[in-house]
Order: sequence, then C-alpha cells, then structure tokens
Amino acid sequence: EADSEYRDAWYALAKALDSDERAIVEGVDYGREACLIRTVEVDPMFGIAWYDLAQLLEVGEPAEVNGTNYSKLGCLAQAVQGRPDLADAWFDLGNEVGAGKVHINGKEYVAKACLEAALDANPKLAKAWLDLGNRLASDDQATVGGKSFGVRACYVKAAELEPDKPDAWCALARVMFGQDTVAVNGKEYTKGQVSDAMCSAKSS
Repeated sequence: EADSEYRDAWYALAKALDSDERAIVEGVDYGREACLIRTVEVDPMFGIAWYDLAQLLEVGEPAEVNGTNYSKLGCLAQAVQGRPDLADAWFDLGNEVGAGKVHINGKEYVAKACLEAALDANPKLAKAWLDLGNRLASDDQATVGGKSFGVRACYVKAAELEPDKPDAWCALARVMFGQDTVAVNGKEYTKGQVSDAMCSAKSS
C-alpha cells in the first residue's frame, strides 16, 4: 500500500507539471518525464504511466528506467503489458512497430495484431479501424471481437464512427468499383455518394 501511494504521488506530480515546469523533491530537480520514470520504477506494471512516458519521447530518444533504456516502442509495450485495455497504447504500438514485430507476454505482435487488440479494447476507436483497413491486403481479414472484417468493412466502421471526417470516406471510395453500393449507418451509398460524403466532411 505504501508503494502504491508513493507511485500515485509521483504520477500525480507528473500530471500536474506543464512541459517546461520543474519540481524540487528532496533537493532534486524533476521534470514531467523524470516524474514518470520514478512512477514506473516504483511500479513497473503501472501501464498508464508507461503510456504517458512514451508520449514524451522523441524518435530515437530512450528513457532510462531502473538502469534499462526503453525506446518509445519499449514504453508502449510495457504500457499494454500492464494495462491491456489501453486502446490508444495498442494503436500507437501498431504504428511504432510498422513492418516489424514486438513480443509481449511471450506473444508476437505485428502491427495488424496491435490494431486488433486496440479495437478489442475499444471498438469505437475510429482511427484504429481506418489504420487496420489500410494495413489489410484486399483479400485479407482481421478479427475483432470474434468477428471477421475485410478492408471495406473496416472503412465502413471508421466512417460510421466519424462520419464528419473525410479520411474514412476517401478510403472507402478507393475500394468501391462500378455500381458497388455500401451500407453506412443503415443508409446505402453508391461510390458517387461516398465521394459526396467525403467532400461534405472536408467542408465541415
């Protein structure tokens, strides 16, 4: 319990500091990143602090935690290990992995698997549906919540969740041909109507 309170105190201090603010603790100068490092040193399974730490790291810049250097990818991997329900952490991990892979709790994850995990954690994360569609081959399938989704189905989900954003409509238009129609939120759209919806989203 004492460790939990100590961890929470460091995390609260990190959240209270602006990016250029400093705090003096027992004569030592700490910024936001250093407070987060102290947080995860006290509790290495405190996933949300690892996620916040990852957001502060520049490309190629590691954070040293208990003598080990962690890249942004490493921090994100620690975040989802501690909190597998952190959808945004899984999403960022998928982008950070790129064409590579990462091992979490003995399981290998490529970008597609990270995005599937993000959507299992939060099926309403529109940006993850869009990215998942972008990563699938035309005949590939993703599994979310025990159901299969192809490229078009992923784009439909993204458009349904954020109909005012043009990216999903644009992606959907790219995978429609000829007289194709697609249902979005219960309404049937031709390719031309999808393009119109994309233009309306851009102007809104």
